[in-house]
Amino acid sequence: MRLIKSFQRSMFLLFTIAVIALGYGFYLAISHIVVEQSRIHHQSVAPVFSLINEELMYPLHVSQTLAHSKELKALMNAGTIDQAAIAAFLADLEKHLDLSFFAASEKALRQYNSDGSSFELTPGKVEWYFNLRTSPGDFFAQLGQREDVHLFLDLKVYNDDEVFLGFVGIGKSLRQFWQKFKEHKQVFGYDLMFVNNKGEILLSSDEDLMASSNRLVSLQELSWYGQVAKQLARGESLNSSLIVIDNEEFLLSEIYIDLLDWKLYLLSPLKSRKADITRTFIINASVVFVLIVLLFILGHFLIRYFARHFLQTLHQDALTGLANRSLIEQSYEKIIQAGDALSVILIDIDHFKSINDNFGHNAGDQVIKQVSDLLKQSIREHDVVGRWGGEEFILLLPGANLPLAQAVAERVRILLATLKIDHVEQQLSVTASFGVTYSELDVELKKVVAVADKALYQAKAQGRNKVCSLLNLH
Repeated sequence: MRLIKSFQRSMFLLFTIAVIALGYGFYLAISHIVVEQSRIHHQSVAPVFSLINEELMYPLHVSQTLAHSKELKALMNAGTIDQAAIAAFLADLEKHLDLSFFAASEKALRQYNSDGSSFELTPGKVEWYFNLRTSPGDFFAQLGQREDVHLFLDLKVYNDDEVFLGFVGIGKSLRQFWQKFKEHKQVFGYDLMFVNNKGEILLSSDEDLMASSNRLVSLQELSWYGQVAKQLARGESLNSSLIVIDNEEFLLSEIYIDLLDWKLYLLSPLKSRKADITRTFIINASVVFVLIVLLFILGHFLIRYFARHFLQTLHQDALTGLANRSLIEQSYEKIIQAGDALSVILIDIDHFKSINDNFGHNAGDQVIKQVSDLLKQSIREHDVVGRWGGEEFILLLPGANLPLAQAVAERVRILLATLKIDHVEQQLSVTASFGVTYSELDVELKKVVAVADKALYQAKAQGRNKVCSLLNLH
């Protein structure tokens, strides 16, 4: 949530600077009358880029980030699909990002939605899934859901072996789009429409032109199409074209949205402007349009920047800030690919359940955080520490042999045993059991962890607060 607020502040600052800078440019370029008229047009056009970012580009980049989420891939690649875990994952995303998410599983042939609902993907009933899974490309913007038409941003998901796992994405009702566009038209006075590469109108501020379950309106059906037909036939842009609708002049602006392969058309009424002022206005508006496009590109890269940071938050444990399992697995793969041997240490807080039972879960969380802080302070800069689950932690020690890893574990065990954790008006003490193993083979992390887990089991069997080790014999 903090990342999203930071993103919103950055975008607000970006467009605030744009409005100020462009307004000042108008003042220097043209007369006071043209400045005033151009400023009105600029104030009506500039917000549409914010609208595009908010309503289309931001959901698109979030869905692209989601398609690369290690956690979601693991859920969709599992031998048995954990429906509750997928539903919880999507619901958590909806809660934090205020968007509706879905995941369609190839293994289960079932679609899961962030509102908790799900349904079977049945041939003949859910045509989009079976049509798109064999289609070239990994991203699709599609209309669907007959009773309430939605725009769906669908992305294919693959596992590490490039095996198709299904689709993830975001769905938004066309009614939501229309309501936003209607509000913009009431404030800024222009009509807008989004057109796909077939010349079909998908979204518009005019409700009669919005796509429905029955039909899609084509540009060729519009009354003013004949005025620009030759330009379109020659492949020319319609940007800064003048058209007449019901004896009223409009300035037509065209924006190409590369990621969707769509075009956005803005129809701004010129009304009573004189011809010479109109011509001057078109020249200056074209300059403004170029500048705004540059700002749009800057906003696009800003969104990608925040999308990368959003992906990082998916790899952190929320309570401790340590690496979660997904990031631990990535780190392990990098160590193995670099050809380094390593030691792995599993750490389990002894009798943690009794802490929760006797002092409450807040005390348990405090213990978890204090232990994680101690672990971070006890390792080398290139070592990796993560939360493996519950009260269990893991250390990856690249280049460390078994005796060194045992020494590290023993030192940390002593530090933990002497650690005093303040809670309310008392101090809590904890101990932990350690399972250590060493591997110089290119094997899966789960196999190495299994050996460390056996050593950890021996430490518990010997009375806990112990360090036990086993060699990786895989």
